[in-house]
Amino acid sequence: MKQKLKYPSGLEAGVWLHRHPTQMLHTHRHEDLEINLAVRGRATYLIKDQRYDMIAGTLLWLFPDQEHLLIEQSPDFQMWIMVWRRQSVRRLCRDYAPTLLARDPEGNFCLQLSEQTSRRLALLYSGLHQSMQDPRRLNAGAAYALLESFAASRDADRRAPLRRVHPAWSRRRD
Repeated sequence: MKQKLKYPSGLEAGVWLHRHPTQMLHTHRHEDLEINLAVRGRATYLIKDQRYDMIAGTLLWLFPDQEHLLIEQSPDFQMWIMVWRRQSVRRLCRDYAPTLLARDPEGNFCLQLSEQTSRRLALLYSGLHQSMQDPRRLNAGAAYALLESFAASRDADRRAPLRRVHPAWSRRRD
């Protein structure tokens, strides 16, 4: 199911802290590029027929044509969610990070960051969340956050493991 994300007037991005027990009930996708940074606990996402397990320090990119669903969360699970409007991504990434313009790129975009990098990004997202009422500050910071997040992904030590889900689960979602 395609969702239209609503941004307050003048914002090119949005950022918020997700805490358990919020649960998504249906797979969804949206035109916006999304990133999730797990900061505490553990969770599992389904993207197509792949299962992605997240722990603190896991950075997961979600692209516009990727149906996704958060299916499991530990009681202490928390993650930062950040989304960028499509036109902002086009403007910022054309030359620097063309992969982020893809609608559904091949590969594993679930990465395990170092503790130091994860903490640095979490502080950045937290600061942006506090500036949501100031579009100029948020937009400037969101541009920087997108490029920093991509750089952190490029420098990540390893890809988080993924597993295929049972075909019965894939048929159940259809």
